[in-house]
Amino acid sequence: MQNSLYDLIGIGIGPSNLSLAALSHNIPDFRSLFLDSKPHFQWHQGLSLPGARIQVSPLKDLVSLVDPTNPYSFVNYLSKQRRLYSYITANLASVSRQEFENYYQWVARALASLQFNAQVDQVDYDEAAGCFHVQSRGRQQSARHLVVGTGQSPRIPPCCESNTSPRVFHASEFAYRTLDPSWRNIVLVGGGQTAAELFLHLMNESPAKRLNVSWVTRRRNLLPMDDSAFVNEYFYPQYSEYFFGLNADLKSELLDDQRLTSDGISADLLQSIYQRLYEHKAMAGDVAQPLILPSTELSGIVACAQGLTIELCHGYTNQTHVMQADAVILCTGYEYRMPRFLDSLVEQMEVQDNVPLVNRDYSVRWKDPRRAQKLYLQNAARRCRGVADPNLSLAAWRSAVILNAVLGREAFQVEDRSTMVSWRYPDQGGAASATALFAASNQPMEGFANVNAA
Repeated sequence: MQNSLYDLIGIGIGPSNLSLAALSHNIPDFRSLFLDSKPHFQWHQGLSLPGARIQVSPLKDLVSLVDPTNPYSFVNYLSKQRRLYSYITANLASVSRQEFENYYQWVARALASLQFNAQVDQVDYDEAAGCFHVQSRGRQQSARHLVVGTGQSPRIPPCCESNTSPRVFHASEFAYRTLDPSWRNIVLVGGGQTAAELFLHLMNESPAKRLNVSWVTRRRNLLPMDDSAFVNEYFYPQYSEYFFGLNADLKSELLDDQRLTSDGISADLLQSIYQRLYEHKAMAGDVAQPLILPSTELSGIVACAQGLTIELCHGYTNQTHVMQADAVILCTGYEYRMPRFLDSLVEQMEVQDNVPLVNRDYSVRWKDPRRAQKLYLQNAARRCRGVADPNLSLAAWRSAVILNAVLGREAFQVEDRSTMVSWRYPDQGGAASATALFAASNQPMEGFANVNAA
């Protein structure tokens, strides 16, 4: 289909655009293409640790929450693998990350609209033709609309940005790195689920490899993810719609307040770590006890003959501490960065702190509002849409919102009424009638004096 006009081209094939492809595969006369530079579908392969589990329900898959009869659901995947009965009997509290990646790969192999080994080099907007041109490996593909779902990039602490030592790397590379057998002192930096998984993994390996593992986090303690019932409503479509309408300052405050609803550590993992620490202390006493340093920030790092010299700073006392390390693994999360292939379009977007602002349908806000062709962003609307945006919880719903906008009709039902919390006041006839009702309620009742009359 080279040089033909698609209805939609998706750039990047992660869970978000894979959801979009799975939902759109059977829409009549809808022509879509999804491009990715990777040779095949991959999802967090650098962190495929034994025992690592996803932190959301498997029903929050690619399609189920908006299209439960879609053949690319997780339940249908289990059925096709002939594991549905045993899955139910296993009564798993959560699904392993590896199994969910296997599910994603099963979907990716089935969809003809996906094209891998297709590095996108540049995107241009053709105003005369009213479409986008996508340059990929010397070929040009064109579409009325684009959806960019390239995911987020590893966040690197400022003191490590210029460090080129192979001993310092982000956790996303862990599975591709081989720790030198001579390395003994390993330092983990970060306070979320990834740091916890790596800490337990390295502790389990430490007796054989004689590792000394230290865990540094700016958080005041190892804090659990808040997965309680009402907090989970932050991951509902209704809350996302409510959050979108709030002012920017309040949004920023809420994002800080709600951080542990998605960036905490699973309670069962914390319990496993504590039990492992207890066993270590019981068997080894105080010899080489793993070190956990909360309220501590990595403030400096220098390569030296012995490996690495790192400087730590306590967040409450401002005391500094210097220690030696053989390797530092950065479990410092991810952040959105504008893909380079969008450089030619950045000046036409409304941008805040290097992140494009989006409309309610996840399309970029153009400086020229008359432009009909839209560029949609996946996983880049946390500031506009709330804490759930980079999470898997609303992936299917967000894809359905985008497809409805592209199609100009409600191909998928996206309105949800299952919330138990009223984020807005119930509609009682609008603001004018509510004001009148309030004024009427302040009139003195018959037989009573108006206490305000004096």
